Amino acid sequence: MNKKEVQDLKQKISELEQLLKERSDYIDYLEKLTIAHSNEILNLDKEREYADQTIKAYETLQRLSEQELKERDEMISAHQSLIKLSSTELLHKNAVLNNILELAKYLNTIIQEENLLRKTLANLIKALNFERRILFLRYNKKLLPKTFVKISKDELKKEYFTYPLSVIQDVLKTKKSVLIKNKKCQFNSNSLISIVCVPIVSQYTVLGVIYTDVLGRHVSLTKKDISIAEIFCTQASISLNNLVLYRMLKQQSITDRFTGLSNRKKLEIDLETPGAKILALLNIDGFSSINMAYGMEAGNYVLRMVAKKLKEISTPTMQLYKLSGDEFVILSIDKSITPFILKTTIQNVLSSTTIKYKNIFINISLSMGIVQNEDKNLLHKADIALKRAKNLGHGYMFIYNEDFDLVNKYKESFYWVNKVKQAVRNDQMLPYFQGIRNNSTRSTDLYECLVRIIDDGKVIEPKNFLESAKQVGLYNTVSYCMIDKCFSYFKDKQAEFSINLSREDFSDTKLIEYIEHNLKTHNIDPQRVIFEVLEEFSLKTDTFAFQFVKNLKSLGVKIAIDDFGSEYSNFSRILSIETDYIKIAGAFIQRITHDENTYKIVKAITDFTHSINAKVIAEHVATNDIQEKILELGIDFSQGNLFSVPAPAIQSQKQISNQLT
Repeated sequence: MNKKEVQDLKQKISELEQLLKERSDYIDYLEKLTIAHSNEILNLDKEREYADQTIKAYETLQRLSEQELKERDEMISAHQSLIKLSSTELLHKNAVLNNILELAKYLNTIIQEENLLRKTLANLIKALNFERRILFLRYNKKLLPKTFVKISKDELKKEYFTYPLSVIQDVLKTKKSVLIKNKKCQFNSNSLISIVCVPIVSQYTVLGVIYTDVLGRHVSLTKKDISIAEIFCTQASISLNNLVLYRMLKQQSITDRFTGLSNRKKLEIDLETPGAKILALLNIDGFSSINMAYGMEAGNYVLRMVAKKLKEISTPTMQLYKLSGDEFVILSIDKSITPFILKTTIQNVLSSTTIKYKNIFINISLSMGIVQNEDKNLLHKADIALKRAKNLGHGYMFIYNEDFDLVNKYKESFYWVNKVKQAVRNDQMLPYFQGIRNNSTRSTDLYECLVRIIDDGKVIEPKNFLESAKQVGLYNTVSYCMIDKCFSYFKDKQAEFSINLSREDFSDTKLIEYIEHNLKTHNIDPQRVIFEVLEEFSLKTDTFAFQFVKNLKSLGVKIAIDDFGSEYSNFSRILSIETDYIKIAGAFIQRITHDENTYKIVKAITDFTHSINAKVIAEHVATNDIQEKILELGIDFSQGNLFSVPAPAIQSQKQISNQLT
């Protein structure tokens, strides 16, 4: 062979060796793959075996009675619907809260600690074939025995139970299940003990412990038994957790958060209870003035102190409730209590009460509406009585009378509704004008228009008919009539004039167009027209009213906020309106001569108004002493009988001067 052939042969031998090596590696790979597949098959066999064990465990559960399974399934279904909601949602969403309260009857019958957990325990024992068991539940950080089966509470105190108690304590601390199989213990005549002890855990907190044991005989326990036990304990954990949430939410839903008293929802529940009752609705007189004068913190403090004092008369037959705002309710089922006894009892506790808040002494009085032995609508009827008590003054009580209310109330309402309709139809509704004095120029060039009805020569004031008009939707008719007559009256005069609008007007989308039409028709400068609105329009919740006032302002007219200080104001929203006048409520003006705090409030309102480039009008100026204080405070305008009484036509300065003399 020549040299080239030898080299070719060596090359082929090398390639053959490489091929053999690759084949050997491939065989090794196949062997490893075969071993891996073999192991996987073995694992699958083990998994099948474990699955068979699991199936047997569930087959054991299926041997429970159909009734028990049905109850359990219903309970778990209810729980699952609740578990889908987070604890935060359960605590903060009213919709969820109401849904849970709707389930109250179901929960009260099925989710009961003792019954539910006793069934869970019984099912567990059937599955494990154990004999003795104890259910421990946690109360105030202590684990207390709740349910016993084939073991007495006294046995817990015996010496031989020391070891089982130590196991229970260990489970409590570690929050882990314990399985002890055939442990030798020398006590009494028994030598063996087998224990399964499982914690009931919810949100990392141990709510309870299920303890089961077998004494004196050999048992065969496996991990499968622990799995079965844990299934039941998970069920118990869900039940207990939802029960705790339910009770907490139920308590919150019937409790007032400021005072801790029962609230309106609880009152409504209690009113469903049959039997004779007497209900007193209490209202703190002038509470809004307390909030305005001293702040809402002071107001909340007053509510808590009133609640505290009322608790002194609360008995098992006399319950106390806090409604919205500044209203309280006392509900008595004591047949020996009469309205006058109840009134005397309340007055003995709260009559002429003075509450000290920081360095301030606040005097309070309560008005009461009382209703007795009525089958339905007790709270509504007590509210009617309270309104009548309020009309009498501060600190009065009024007892609801069915005949008086139903007959007179509706007669009166229908009477005034007909008067309004008749006044519009017969042109008997007309404006009266009250002059508003300019304290700088001492002249009267601004007038407020006040609606009156003239009936058979008698002048009827709005306090008699406006509320009835609102109730039947006639208030807007009154507003349109006033706009027509006032614009027509002032079209050829130079004075400014104001017209009152209310919440009912804010819902009328055509009213602004009607005002704009009258401005053009009568050729009136919009700057001469003022619309007075109550400060309630500034509340954040009343966005529709706020937008109405903004649209009204866009016409070029002026805006006055009436009765400022009598409600809660949103100052940022008032600023965005760019109001032109703020009228201070007469309740404050009448007290500035003798109440230092009221004087400070009026000064603060005046300073605020001037800071936003608006003018201040003081209402109900009745005496020279009040006027002196008004001038001292720098208030721009004074309105009241001291300078002008409402009249059907503008009075001249000479008439006003003659009237004052």
